[in-house]
Amino acid sequence: MTPDGTGVKTVQADSSAGTYAGSCFRDVRAQLLSDPYTVLPHHQVSIGSMFKAAKNILLSDSYSLVDRDADLVPYMQKLLHAVGMCMFGRWTITEDTGYTGCFRSGTDHLIAVRCSTLLSATDRGMRRGFGLAGKIFPTLDPNEVVKTANFITIDVLGGTFAKRFSDVKLTNSPAFGLNFGLLKLAFVMLNIIYVFNRADNAPDYRPLYALSETGLRPGETPKGPKWLQLAVEEGIGKSDAIDFRDELRVANYKDGKLRFAISVADEKSPQGQQLWRRIGTIELTEDVCSESGDHRIRFRHQPNRGHAAPPK
Repeated sequence: MTPDGTGVKTVQADSSAGTYAGSCFRDVRAQLLSDPYTVLPHHQVSIGSMFKAAKNILLSDSYSLVDRDADLVPYMQKLLHAVGMCMFGRWTITEDTGYTGCFRSGTDHLIAVRCSTLLSATDRGMRRGFGLAGKIFPTLDPNEVVKTANFITIDVLGGTFAKRFSDVKLTNSPAFGLNFGLLKLAFVMLNIIYVFNRADNAPDYRPLYALSETGLRPGETPKGPKWLQLAVEEGIGKSDAIDFRDELRVANYKDGKLRFAISVADEKSPQGQQLWRRIGTIELTEDVCSESGDHRIRFRHQPNRGHAAPPK
């Protein structure tokens, strides 16, 4: 595979070529399955990897993430979450919610997710910051072209020494976390902070607008939760694989299904903790680590709409 993407079949147009019309699950899945790795790669993040010909490519990529819809893009190097695993399954809301869109009671949609770590750490014993980005296709027909609804969740931005991805809880409003080990990457972190504050006015909060605004009925006003939390369900098994990508193989879990509980919150307790309530499940039944998973799939981060994030 060459950096220009030679050998990778394009199955969905980049939205930069025109108005985003959506994608079908079948095509996105096919692209991600088309070029699996034979050996899991690693990518070293440095300040040099964020600049090209004196241009801050992290800044331009971040502007693109908040300004433009796309599901698959031409070959690109992800700068912060460089390596990951993609999985496929269903997003299901089982409880009465009072919300609209993808949070509506009874919702059952196809979903593709990418699980990743921040910067370069992949193995147990390293300080890893886990992330899960989701791309919901509001349909159960894999051949239907639809506009996707994207979300991004992270456990702790600075990372933790959690033994497993399945041990953490990921939210759309992650804590930063103290990580003195990042001091040796001081210029990297300073550039990340600079870029995120330029690209969005509340970079530590990933809004959920797209999910609540999907599939609105005539005259309906979108309504969704402030906070989203995902956590691997208890009782489906654990994996002690060293690399998080090996840990998350669906074959490691009961019935070959990796399930995340979907919880949401609108309010906090007097102690300042979100009052989470479970409303559904993400059930994943297929996985792949691939060139396209690391270099072609894209998850839009919608910018906050002119106001600060909800308080942590």
